[in-house]
Amino acid sequence: MVDEENKHEKTKAKRFRSPPYPAFDLEKAVERCELLFDKAHHHEVGVNVIMEAWDMESSGGKVWRHAAALLQYCLLSDSGSGRTRKFKLTDVARRLIQDKDATSEKRKKALEVAALHPMIHEELFSHYGIAKGLSDSVLKTYLTIDRAENGEYPYSPSAADDVINTYRATLAYAGFSNSDVIDDTEAYKVGDTGQSVPPNPGENEFPEATVVEQPESIRKEPPPKRGGDNIPPFTVYQVGNRLQITADVDAEGLKKLEILLKKYQEILELLE
Repeated sequence: MVDEENKHEKTKAKRFRSPPYPAFDLEKAVERCELLFDKAHHHEVGVNVIMEAWDMESSGGKVWRHAAALLQYCLLSDSGSGRTRKFKLTDVARRLIQDKDATSEKRKKALEVAALHPMIHEELFSHYGIAKGLSDSVLKTYLTIDRAENGEYPYSPSAADDVINTYRATLAYAGFSNSDVIDDTEAYKVGDTGQSVPPNPGENEFPEATVVEQPESIRKEPPPKRGGDNIPPFTVYQVGNRLQITADVDAEGLKKLEILLKKYQEILELLE
């Protein structure tokens, strides 16, 4: 009986899944882009070209994790699905690859866009800035405990360590300092779709949301009351290949929810 209980607990532990975050920092992401640019330039390509560019022998989990990271940094866009899926470097990626002028304002803006485009990076930046001189334990407590108390899905301790290391390395590579103030009224064109995203999406652009696999233990519990100081306007849970959405929004909030879901659609598809 005890063995069965232990087995059940181990199975539950294995099923815990932290919210999405980039698999590596921005510097490595740009290096991935440079390798892909050598093979693809500005053209759409299939996963086979990506595998060749990154010297990967199969289209297994590794290639998708790397592609997902580039998508989160808005350095890569995709279209189609399955075997017909195509990938293309964005304008942001091409700016970082080809613009080597350290004084270039456009390059600096592209770095800002990429560094803060991952949802968890923007969230940490809004709470702690570059966190210079701040103990990692403060960030880890926020990621593993405070997010849960705020009605959001927490990160596991090991995932939190990865997030913190990637976040610090990314902001350092992007050249952020305590004096940096990002103007979120300016937009940077991403890819060739004509869509623009602000360098630092704030609560007026994208209300906070969490896109994760909801634990079985809370699936039948009623959602928390919306609208409080610590409760986001909506939450999005991934359960298998479906999304469970809890929202309390007006017409404008619904538009923002649609934008956010479109923004992370390609990430979720690759992380399935």
